[in-house]
Amino acid sequence: MEYLLKSAAIVTLFYICYKLFLEKETYFSANRVFLVSGLLLAFIVPFIIIPIYVENEPIYLEVTSTIEAAPKQIVLRGIAGGADNGNDGKGGMGEVFLAYDRSTQQ
Repeated sequence: MEYLLKSAAIVTLFYICYKLFLEKETYFSANRVFLVSGLLLAFIVPFIIIPIYVENEPIYLEVTSTIEAAPKQIVLRGIAGGADNGNDGKGGMGEVFLAYDRSTQQ
């Protein structure tokens, strides 16, 4: 498919050049040579592969701040209803407290 696209582009380019510059010329042998050379190039040029090398340069990022390490231990304590927190004591919405054990951190 790629070959067909390349050759069609070359033939189209030669045809446009012919229509713009050579159609009204009376020197027919030069026109014939131009058109035949366009067809030959349209056959040969798509087989030529031109490698393009792109050099990737590494990007170095400078760290300007650090992130504090996460706590090593998280203790969850829940209280499921009671008269002291406004619930009716039948369960329902409880409260969950997160307490971070910071004694292991320095």
